[in-house]
Amino acid sequence: MLCDRRFSLQWLCSSLLASILIVGSSVQASPFLGFHPDAQEQPTDWGKSLHSIHLDDGQLYLGYGDYSLNTGPITIRSYDINRGTFSPPRLSAGTEAISQWRSLNGQVFGVMTDANFEPSQGGYFSGKPTGSWSEALVGPAIHSYDIASYNGDLYLAGAGSSTASGYAGIHKSRDGGITWNIDLEILPPSGGYGRFYGIHPLGSSLYAFATSFVGSTSSSSVYQNNGKRWAKVPIAPDADVYGNPIQAVPMLDLVALAGVIIGRTNHAGLVLGQMHSFDGTAWDEVIVPTHLEEGPISTYDHVVARGTLYVLTSDFRIAKTTDLENWSDVVAEVTSHARSLAVVDDCEIYVGGVDAGLYRYSGCMLKP
Repeated sequence: MLCDRRFSLQWLCSSLLASILIVGSSVQASPFLGFHPDAQEQPTDWGKSLHSIHLDDGQLYLGYGDYSLNTGPITIRSYDINRGTFSPPRLSAGTEAISQWRSLNGQVFGVMTDANFEPSQGGYFSGKPTGSWSEALVGPAIHSYDIASYNGDLYLAGAGSSTASGYAGIHKSRDGGITWNIDLEILPPSGGYGRFYGIHPLGSSLYAFATSFVGSTSSSSVYQNNGKRWAKVPIAPDADVYGNPIQAVPMLDLVALAGVIIGRTNHAGLVLGQMHSFDGTAWDEVIVPTHLEEGPISTYDHVVARGTLYVLTSDFRIAKTTDLENWSDVVAEVTSHARSLAVVDDCEIYVGGVDAGLYRYSGCMLKP
């Protein structure tokens, strides 16, 4: 009971309410929790930004770093949401940035966006909150962007292969990450290069999302693994809300909800992106309503928690849906520093800031 009615409400709560912040329809204490000790020491603004957050077993794992200006290595530590403290360093990861985390096979995996080993190697690091952490290199690759588990095997998606760095490539491990081999590679267009930006299971299949670039133009495609082999998915374009054709688009930061894979056209936390969904055969836009009209509105990040999709929007709201059709605001306003998102439930929401700050919000009213 926050303010006991046996006493004067004004007398008992005056000191508390002095530090209370109104956020939309919710009431909560000042949301700032602290700065990430290592991110705030990064030499560039991009490097400081907490552009990815991952929640596992009460620990928040935070990604940061600038792989354009090579500001690694990246110190791995977590934030304990129960104790309200950052952990000691767990590992100095040999990468210039971390943009993707996954919980797979009882461990937390962080993907090396731009591993700083010579020659260029794709890789990841993994561990448990109370256990040891280690790095793993899988083979030649300039960048790695996502990792997935499917039928007991691990798949690492990114760029590069055993033949040339311009290829889009997927490495596969059948033995839990001990050994790796190229499982799929896509020849880039003449004068260009390719990337697999996302990989995620849906139903009984695994889907990998590729984008090829030549100069200022790009084209995207999807590959399906049905447990036996990879095949390119034929996709018929649909139309968006304005009647324009929806072709395949880059898909990053993949999650699954309501029978579809959902992703963004840019990495979470770095720049704004549009959200799309893919059901195994066709694309669709994910329309996040604005306060004034239907979008699509751009987003900074999204996450699925407890069967609900939560979205950090470009107008600094946190909205949610369970079916991609009906939306509601959970928190009507968060700090303009917000770039990344992790959710326990409506009452406990964390955002990472472009300022290396970590913030907590609640969409629940404090109950008397």
